[in-house]
Amino acid sequence: MPVSIFKLAERRRTPAKNWQLGLLLAFIAGYINAGGFFLVGRYTSHMTGILSAVADDAALGLALPAAALFGLIICFIAGAAFTTLLVLQARRRRLASQYSLPLLIEACLLVMIVLLSGVFSDSVALVPFIAGMLCLLMGLQNALITKASTAVVRTTHVTGLSTDLGIEIGRWLADRARRADLVRMVLYLSVFIAFLVGGICGALIIQGWAAGGLLPVAGLLLLLGVMPAMADFRAVLGAR
Repeated sequence: MPVSIFKLAERRRTPAKNWQLGLLLAFIAGYINAGGFFLVGRYTSHMTGILSAVADDAALGLALPAAALFGLIICFIAGAAFTTLLVLQARRRRLASQYSLPLLIEACLLVMIVLLSGVFSDSVALVPFIAGMLCLLMGLQNALITKASTAVVRTTHVTGLSTDLGIEIGRWLADRARRADLVRMVLYLSVFIAFLVGGICGALIIQGWAAGGLLPVAGLLLLLGVMPAMADFRAVLGAR
């Protein structure tokens, strides 16, 4: 049964919440990845391609470009580490917003990118910064759903998802009576489609709106994260 969007990032987790949150975050990841290409000329959600580009540049003796690309991988790792640290600290304090805080931070950073792009619209130097920020946000988001779902759902890269989908298809073909395999296959396929649809939307909107096209997903992230954060805010006020 569908869960209210305001409850998807709350502390108490269920498989339904994990998968529904995963679908929305896959949509957002596809949106930012495909749409972000029109901002920085590079896909920012999957590190495999970036690491391969690092290897190519290194082999060609292009040390500076290789170092710059490797910096994007560091940004992704930093985003994942930041989310993990934030979730663990919030968990120790029993905050209702332990999973929603990273989403609110992601929304704020997307708005910051939009504002900076408006102020420095002609600055070429802003492109590497935006690329690094988008990689950081993808690491942040992927680590969040990984923590929330105990590594069942990932949303920012399709390679692992495609592998999981293929495994479930193989299991189902081997024994079509196993309904659990069919259910997981449909769930993985749903996340796959959500990433694709998000990518199409992101590419279309950001082509027309430039960095301003990031605002719709920033708004969606705010909807996901606001209610648990408000619960913590009310608890702090009530404790005074």
